Amino acid sequence: MRLNKCISLTLLTFSINAFCQPEDYSLFRNTPMRSTMDTLLNDMPQQAWQELLLAISQNNIKPKIWLPVKEAILSKSNCGHLFNQNVNSGYTQLTLSIISRINHSSSGYQIKISAEQVGNNNNFILFDSSGEIILKGKWNKNLTYQEWETKDLVSQPKNGVYKLVSNNSEIPMIISNYNTKDWLIPEQLNSNKLKLNFPKLNNNCAVPSIFLQWFDANYNQLGKNIVIKKQGKEITIKKEFHPPLGAYNLRATTMAYEYQPGIKVQYIHRVAVPFINLDR
Repeated sequence: MRLNKCISLTLLTFSINAFCQPEDYSLFRNTPMRSTMDTLLNDMPQQAWQELLLAISQNNIKPKIWLPVKEAILSKSNCGHLFNQNVNSGYTQLTLSIISRINHSSSGYQIKISAEQVGNNNNFILFDSSGEIILKGKWNKNLTYQEWETKDLVSQPKNGVYKLVSNNSEIPMIISNYNTKDWLIPEQLNSNKLKLNFPKLNNNCAVPSIFLQWFDANYNQLGKNIVIKKQGKEITIKKEFHPPLGAYNLRATTMAYEYQPGIKVQYIHRVAVPFINLDR
């Protein structure tokens, strides 16, 4: 009987403690990421995203800390689709692309912004995570599709919170550094093989795809794009594909994407290989 009383008292004490915790009680340490983790644990991905934006914007948090949390939020929100499920079907469709490229003579980076269904002629400015202007332009509501891109960048674009500002409205976005140049690598610049090194993403988004395009000596495209969903470690061009007659150049592109509130973000890597020199 005494043992039963002790058990009952222990359970009662536990129940009282559980219901009498202070409002700011958290399972996580008091760090800038705590609010984000709390809302994510409570299955509120949209609020968790806003908390993550604030945390990264206001604190110097290493990407290795916030990147897994970002991916967890995207996973909980179906790759970010949940963020935009209530928007009007006629809203402006915006895409930000972070692009890396390599060819036989050079390599570099670019940032591109594209828009569809723009309903105004407002100016826009794109700021990077340090507050520097990297792109600016003016929407043209008479165009069904429009895009702007930077000149070649020597350094990899910074990660962190970027902002797209237009007509007093602002779209913040969290840009990750995925080292895209490692995703698709020719063994040599005239190689018949391309090595694949995709990161393991846990964001519930589509597996990165590969697109092959063939070009003649004047860089006119030959045939249609070839889409590959490859999970292996390499592609052998000659063995796995049949280049069209007159093919002199091959461009291989790989891309991963995610959806954030009001915008789609793409991470792209392009490799140009002089196919005329491939060992056929």
